[in-house]
Amino acid sequence: MKSEKEKMPAGDLFDASDPLLTQEWQRARTLTHQLNVTRYGDPSAYQEIRAALLPNASADIWIEPPFFCDSGYNNYTGERVFFNFNCVLMDVMPIRVGSRVMLGPNYPSTIQEFLRVAREVLVVGAASAFDGFLFWLVWWFLSRRRLPAKYPEGVSR
Repeated sequence: MKSEKEKMPAGDLFDASDPLLTQEWQRARTLTHQLNVTRYGDPSAYQEIRAALLPNASADIWIEPPFFCDSGYNNYTGERVFFNFNCVLMDVMPIRVGSRVMLGPNYPSTIQEFLRVAREVLVVGAASAFDGFLFWLVWWFLSRRRLPAKYPEGVSR
């Protein structure tokens, strides 16, 4: 029988209150907090925390704080990846980011959103493959939904 940790990346239903998962998520919260409050300009402390939080990411990625993720170990990156301010990676399933990718500010990523982003970028012709090209994934570009002219009753701007 699969453990809850094995069910999670497989896309199966899993118990989020599992003690092992809870412990791992707490560890990631502690590390993201440390990463977010590390004195700017202290590269050795930054690299040490980043390596502990994101063991499957390339050593030359750069993260502008604040940065948030669920577990950290489900994030895989190529070389020269840049996460701009306020990036949120909901990595209960593996998230793979190719090389030379820059994610814009306020970028929220669930695996489903990430796949939609990749498809949209490919459709608009920004790149012919997700890996190996330099381009911005800017949240405003991907959220082209217009705000309604009139909001429903009880909803304010």
